[in-house]
Amino acid sequence: MEEKYTFRHLSDVFKFGKHRGRTLSDVLDFDSTYILWCQKEIEDFLLTDTVLDEIRSVYPDVILNYSEEEILGQSYSSDIFCPDEDYDEDDSPTYQRYNGTWAQDEFGYSDDDIDTIFDGNPEACWNID
Repeated sequence: MEEKYTFRHLSDVFKFGKHRGRTLSDVLDFDSTYILWCQKEIEDFLLTDTVLDEIRSVYPDVILNYSEEEILGQSYSSDIFCPDEDYDEDDSPTYQRYNGTWAQDEFGYSDDDIDTIFDGNPEACWNID
């Protein structure tokens, strides 16, 4: 199994995808549906028992519907990690309006993130590390 797809703690950093360089905690804060996508689409994606306990502790509103056998065997179903009971895939973040900007291409902020955090000005992210 590739180590880059294994998360042991909330502080572990994504080494792949649109959130490369961000911690698991950061992604859970603003794009928790990405975790669901990873579980469904990346065969070697693994959240260890330790990080699952951390998620339950820090993010009590995130619903983790899984059985231990599914997690350990990496046989994921679509309802393993839903942000809430009203989850709708159409609510997933979009990346069209600010495509080609530093905020989106380098930092992975969605259109909604840029609208909310930077008041619609993707250039306002220049001082974010």
